[in-house]
Amino acid sequence: IDDVPPYFKMEPPQIQVHLEGNRLVLTCMAEGSWPLEFKWIYNGTELTRFSLEYRYLIPSLDRSHAGRYRCIVRNRVGAIMQCSTEVRVAYMSSFVEGRRSQTVSQGDGALIRAPRIHSFPKPQITWFRDGRKIPSSGRIAITLDNTLVILSTVAPDAGRYYAQAVNDKNGENKTSQPVTLAVESKYTRRGRGSRLTLISLPLLTAAAMRKRILRRRRHAVALVVAAEGLIVPK
Repeated sequence: IDDVPPYFKMEPPQIQVHLEGNRLVLTCMAEGSWPLEFKWIYNGTELTRFSLEYRYLIPSLDRSHAGRYRCIVRNRVGAIMQCSTEVRVAYMSSFVEGRRSQTVSQGDGALIRAPRIHSFPKPQITWFRDGRKIPSSGRIAITLDNTLVILSTVAPDAGRYYAQAVNDKNGENKTSQPVTLAVESKYTRRGRGSRLTLISLPLLTAAAMRKRILRRRRHAVALVVAAEGLIVPK
């Protein structure tokens, strides 16, 4: 019987995704006249020498193991190289520390950027304020880079904002440190050693608008009105 050169019964998948920390076994499914010898290549670099071992084992995967793997099979008749398979490792680290507070003037826009997070695949980001999910609206939007945009801020926008990341491959979720947003009125008044800040814009009451009480004192005219609004000393 003539010797048979090596050939592959099955090629590996082009891409395979595994969870960080899991065990990975790569198998070279080849046949031909024995003895067959196998050698493993990683990103163009030899991992092993030729031996009878047709498997390559990684006991615990981490992100550094991601890359392209292939095997070479030989016998006394010839040699053949397997198609490469790309191993991707699903993982997610914690959020990187970022800004913890931000202040804007009432009526201005606010941009709250999501802290950086290293993950594969790219995680899904959801924003929360004071424990409640923030829905998109005509005034609030989330950009493609997960920046929270608030147009024309109002006093109720003040609060603690945080992002939650979810990796749909390994099921992990991480929460960022909160960013405290303060919304200050543009209408401020300074006094001796103190500062007063309006936390809501003054509004003329209907009664004051109707009456427009005028008082004459010598040649000066004073307009007395009533206004609503909270003034809180700082």
